[in-house]
Amino acid sequence: MTLEPAARGLSAPARSALWSIALAVVAGATLVLSLWAAAWPVLPGDVASARWLQMHPFPFSRELAHAINMLGYAPGAISITVVFAGLLVWRGHPRPAAVILGTLPLRLLPSALKAIVDSPRPTPDIVEVLESPADPGFPSGHAFGAVLVFGLLWWLAPRLARSQLASRALRALALCLILATGYSRVLVGAHWPSDVLGGYLWGLLVLLPLLRVAARLETGAGKETGTEGGNARTR
Repeated sequence: MTLEPAARGLSAPARSALWSIALAVVAGATLVLSLWAAAWPVLPGDVASARWLQMHPFPFSRELAHAINMLGYAPGAISITVVFAGLLVWRGHPRPAAVILGTLPLRLLPSALKAIVDSPRPTPDIVEVLESPADPGFPSGHAFGAVLVFGLLWWLAPRLARSQLASRALRALALCLILATGYSRVLVGAHWPSDVLGGYLWGLLVLLPLLRVAARLETGAGKETGTEGGNARTR
């Protein structure tokens, strides 16, 4: 399985057009938000939404935020990526595993974007700040990385799971981890909500081509397997 059932029902040109439209929409939204963040120190709605979220925590939210935030830093991110790739190899999918490992150098992209946009992080005089890295805030590197890795986990869940129920559970987990990452960054005051949204958009902008590459690699692997099987039968 390389594509979702709805997409598999479309012709190849239709799938290509749909993918191009999706990429163009995400690219446009990403560019607009990035330019807006570069022009305005704090975007409309950032302060109100960050304060509301911090004033309405759920039980154990700070403990969860701490755990999720630790996963987004280099040691946790590398560990998750390597384990994920290893599971794919174990399940017989080495090519998607290579795509997963390829996300590691891509995690450097937010650092370059932060230097260009140069948008300030939240400050203690406006919201509660429990974590304040020294670099600029937009886009959130944690949110970017979560979309890359857990987005690929969502897409590759059927390859990892042994049943449809397990596949759906993995996909639900992937979506929850993406959302929890953004929530955690705002809860501890490390980012404005617009920083998180920017991380999501930039992550999606990179994720879409990665999914395209992974799909083509799997299609190529399937063709090679079929050719080898046909050759074996003719001997």
